[in-house]
Amino acid sequence: MDWDTPPAGVPWPVWLVLMLIGGPAGLSLLFTKTAAALPGALGAAGRWWQARRVRQLAELTDPPSARIDDAEIARLTRRYEGLAADAERDREQHRTQIAEVRAEVAELKASLTLANQRMWAAVGYIRVLVDAIRRLDPDHPIPDPPDKLRDLI
Repeated sequence: MDWDTPPAGVPWPVWLVLMLIGGPAGLSLLFTKTAAALPGALGAAGRWWQARRVRQLAELTDPPSARIDDAEIARLTRRYEGLAADAERDREQHRTQIAEVRAEVAELKASLTLANQRMWAAVGYIRVLVDAIRRLDPDHPIPDPPDKLRDLI
């Protein structure tokens, strides 16, 4: 169809309206900034076209090195997030191990305290027996204590 000559039987004012709305000039008006400002479906084509132009300009102004840098930054960010997750998991394991060690140390302290109490009770009892032997029979030979107990008795 030729836009310069109207079809036979179509009056020229109707042809003019059709040319302005549906012709090349009318279609091109749908993609302008003014058309993009129109609300709803009337400005949809204009908004799409303007956004497309902005994306194209951004791609032209965004050098490949910046895209490579962005990709590397994203890769490093993912790596650091993985390391942070690993560190948190390790911290949880260490907390569990520390709790177990603390419980074991508390148990060992209790056992050592009991052993010390028994030892001092035995030392006291030995002193009482040695004193009783010396009082009842001063001439009775009392064996020397072992070297480890010599300073206690």
